[in-house]
Amino acid sequence: MKEKYRVFIIIYGALLAGIVFATALSITIDWNNLFNIPEEQLLYLLVPVAAIIGSEVMFRVSMKKLELSEDENTRTGVYQTSNIIRWAILEGAAFYSIMSPEDIPQINIVIIITYYMVIFPGFNKFKEIISPI
Repeated sequence: MKEKYRVFIIIYGALLAGIVFATALSITIDWNNLFNIPEEQLLYLLVPVAAIIGSEVMFRVSMKKLELSEDENTRTGVYQTSNIIRWAILEGAAFYSIMSPEDIPQINIVIIITYYMVIFPGFNKFKEIISPI
């Protein structure tokens, strides 16, 4: 079980590291003006909100396959795939926010990275979900 979890965390860490590394390279975050969002840019705050909602919906839809399986390997695959879908949607929104012109508020990147870290899959949760019913 720990080996499967290790692979799972490596994927998670690699995706998160990519976002953080791209953000650091682009030096797009001005921490002093992070919350100063002009009115014409408020609509762009929908990017992280849509990514979070979309990723959760896709995660829950793909996790329904988990209920049908009692095999630990199949459950691991379903859970891993469900999370990769969720993380990929968040990563896409993060890279969109990083690479976009100045129109997109910088807080989008902070919101996405923060949410990405909040959904960190702990080992106990992993074991609880993967263990056959």
